[in-house]
Amino acid sequence: MRFPLFFPLVYCHRGWNHRTVTDNAGSITSPNFDYGRHNYPANARESWLIKSGDPRQHVLVQFTSYFAIEDSGNCISDSLKIYDGSNSSAPLLGVYCGIQRPPSTISSGSNLFVVFSSDSSAEETGFQAHYKGVTMEQSNINPMVRCGEYITADEGVIYSHGYPNLYDVNLVCMWRLTVNVGKSIQLTLRYLDIEDSKYCSRDSLTIAAVVNEDAENGLKTEHLRHICGKDNNHIEIDTKSNDIFVIFTSDHVSSKSGFEMYHNTGYAENACPSLTKLNETEGVVVTAVVDDEYDKMLNCAYLIEADPFNVVEIEIQGLISSSDCLQDNLGIYDGDTDHHRNIATVCGSPTPKIFTTTQDKALVVWHLDSTKKAQFYFRQKLNPFKSDLVEIPRPTFTTTTARITYPDKSHVTCVKCMHNVTRVDSNICRKNYIFEGQIRTPVKRIGEL
Repeated sequence: MRFPLFFPLVYCHRGWNHRTVTDNAGSITSPNFDYGRHNYPANARESWLIKSGDPRQHVLVQFTSYFAIEDSGNCISDSLKIYDGSNSSAPLLGVYCGIQRPPSTISSGSNLFVVFSSDSSAEETGFQAHYKGVTMEQSNINPMVRCGEYITADEGVIYSHGYPNLYDVNLVCMWRLTVNVGKSIQLTLRYLDIEDSKYCSRDSLTIAAVVNEDAENGLKTEHLRHICGKDNNHIEIDTKSNDIFVIFTSDHVSSKSGFEMYHNTGYAENACPSLTKLNETEGVVVTAVVDDEYDKMLNCAYLIEADPFNVVEIEIQGLISSSDCLQDNLGIYDGDTDHHRNIATVCGSPTPKIFTTTQDKALVVWHLDSTKKAQFYFRQKLNPFKSDLVEIPRPTFTTTTARITYPDKSHVTCVKCMHNVTRVDSNICRKNYIFEGQIRTPVKRIGEL
């Protein structure tokens, strides 16, 4: 399958050398880089946020042979750091200095953050690196080696290339494991022998769970492990996710015998977040698709929050469920909890219908026993019942007791603006109502009439 070309964007941290890339590949270099003819300056600090333009893309960075950064113990003087995310709070993939160039590095999500810094002592000629946005199918940089794939099976085994013999150098291998919603991928590292290094900067095995994937925010992941070294003990990892990446990279120097990883599935405690907040002006929600083997009930809640004085309109566009609403249903509530008025409870295969709240919040709860999928559309519009209301600033009040009755005896719920005991204006300045109880008279402040 061919995917459209998307261009990664590059931003230089703190506004230094800020630039936008207009092709699908580009380069970053240390300051004053001139292919070994000049040194970078002292006390330099530059950083680049490299963003892919599509959630199907990852950021791949490859370093050229022009790499020389002042060497020091644990790279505490001058260094190059790479983070798997959008800033320095993201998981650290490696720290580099000296003349041994870093391995090819790929992000688990849509962003990589690169930081270069130098101190006031010795300087070197610096570095040059090329980057590009790649899909998982394009991530394999060694044409002589076939590694990485999409896996949808509930169980199986993943090996490093050549296992149990030595793996190749200069590898980038990505596996994406996806199982049905409601299941959780469980991993067992039966064998691990990967070149050891500080921060696993050279060869490494990274396991990351997919957190979010959409066209606006790209692909976001959460690191579960970033490991190297040797361990003959079985390492058990419950990912608590149904969608994960397994990434193996090796540098240009030495190699070991690699890893063997068994994967299977268990059932998650809950296949959906307990509450998802939605505050867009409109949108479409497609609930998770659950397979027949899922044996736990689900309650997925969506809180839609509109702007003040707006209401929420919800249209059920599709529902695959039992016709018994006691088993499966999509409940719509006129407020932010299920204690508010139940506007509708829908099940079976209903025809599209629009439901409207009377306030600026709506709660939609998907209750699952055997439901496969639900889809609903929501939007907000101006509340016709509240659009003419005017808020009056709250004054300071004194309190007295009285009873005032007006002829039509309509009802008001609260009183803010009262000038005396013979005339009462409500919070929303309505006229003609009955009021019983305490009358609070505002205390005049300096400058008030």
